[in-house]
Amino acid sequence: MIGYSIWVWTLVSSTLIGLSKQGGKIFCSVLFCVMSGLSMRSLMEMIENGANINLHSEVTILLYLIFLFFITFLLVICSQDKGYGPTQMEGHVSKQSRILSIPTPSKKRTVRRKSTALTREQQIAYRSSIEFFIETLAFLDSDMNKEKFCNVVEIPSAHVASFLKQEFNKGFNGFINQLRLNYAARQLKSDHFIYTIEDLSLICGFSSRASFYRNFQTEFGCSPHQFRFEKKQVI
Repeated sequence: MIGYSIWVWTLVSSTLIGLSKQGGKIFCSVLFCVMSGLSMRSLMEMIENGANINLHSEVTILLYLIFLFFITFLLVICSQDKGYGPTQMEGHVSKQSRILSIPTPSKKRTVRRKSTALTREQQIAYRSSIEFFIETLAFLDSDMNKEKFCNVVEIPSAHVASFLKQEFNKGFNGFINQLRLNYAARQLKSDHFIYTIEDLSLICGFSSRASFYRNFQTEFGCSPHQFRFEKKQVI
């Protein structure tokens, strides 16, 4: 009886390891010990009291059957514990696999733009194109944007920013606005100025009178009216 109990306890212990909750392990372990103790105690009492040998044999067999039934029942309960049945176990493993297979976000790579080095021939050709662009007053076109500028001066878009920065220390918008404001200043200083300030803003390519006033004020520190008045006073 004792040897059989030890063997069954080893088998049950391996099954109990699969239980997900610590409370389930403790409950089954305590229940197993209690049933084993009660069985052993009943047998010992019958031996000590000198019970009938036939009755003793029948009770012993009955206790064995009850004990085996309980162990079988316990093993079935352990194997069907929630979350660890055959189907659920596969789902649990596949879920863990999906979690582990999720790639961790990689660090963003810092892309360094290579500085565009222009050859001497390119610089000469670009400078000549820019001079022709200025002489023909192409900058007065109100629809002039970077793409159109590149097509007019025949300079690749990748070279425009570096060339304007190197030659004029300005970006595209600053370069175009500078040309337009200088042209407006020359017109305001001219004795043959026949336009209104609003007309001049449109002629110079600005989208509105307010935009022209704002840029002119920033560049020369005064309004177009004050600029013309002061120049006339000097003359």
